[in-house]
Amino acid sequence: MEVGIVSTLEMHANDAKDQLELRAAITKHLRETKKHATAMKQALTSLGRSHTVICESISKIARLLAGIATSAAKHTTVKNSITDLATEHFEIACYTSLILTATELGGKKIDGTCKAILKEEQAITNTLKSLFPWRIRRILRLWMMKRQKKLSPSVFCLLPCGVE
Repeated sequence: MEVGIVSTLEMHANDAKDQLELRAAITKHLRETKKHATAMKQALTSLGRSHTVICESISKIARLLAGIATSAAKHTTVKNSITDLATEHFEIACYTSLILTATELGGKKIDGTCKAILKEEQAITNTLKSLFPWRIRRILRLWMMKRQKKLSPSVFCLLPCGVE
């Protein structure tokens, strides 16, 4: 799961180059995500298991397509944020499930690893949620200015798709 998210986070950090706080949050989470992948691999290896190639491949393809779909669109960082929030909630659900499973089976190493990762996933989710309203308000202000004809046509490309 984590490995498939790395390339998308790299694209999203690049897309947020003019939004320093968002870029910093994504870059921090990118480092954490790489750490999570290593930690989970080590935990699974300690149990004599490995992640399934099929699950990891599906995750990579889905995240790559999501990244490609938003990279050419207007308001890329808003669309990326929607995708990122959905992904983080999915990860939170997965890690919660892994923790419950590990607890039931007595897997203390997996349980501890997943709890540490879950805490970081919840933190980035809260950060992304806190940054999201600002971007939406910015887009709405631009849209209102356009509607009032107080915005030059060169700035119209900043408006969301379908907002005319």
